Amino acid sequence: MSRRILGVDVGGTGIELGAVEVEDAPRIVASDLLADHHDRSPEEALREVAERLQLLMKTAGWETASGVGVGSAGLIRRDTGTVVFSPNLPTWEKAPVAQILS
Repeated sequence: MSRRILGVDVGGTGIELGAVEVEDAPRIVASDLLADHHDRSPEEALREVAERLQLLMKTAGWETASGVGVGSAGLIRRDTGTVVFSPNLPTWEKAPVAQILS
């Protein structure tokens, strides 16, 4: 059985989302882009990311995923899932990414 993983790439111009199945090799089965996040608070943008991840799972035909991976320029505290520093999104400092996406 393949692993099902959700990916979130937080960039300065957009947040890319992906639903990836991994068996022998990773395969993107659904994707989305949130392009207007820089006009909103991190909490508001991340709540929309959470909603869109749920939609990606439905599109992919999944009921559950093995996990969610989040990447961003700067520093994220792995133990708390909180942004420490983001050169592209300075308003995201101290954003509780893991808490909002849980």
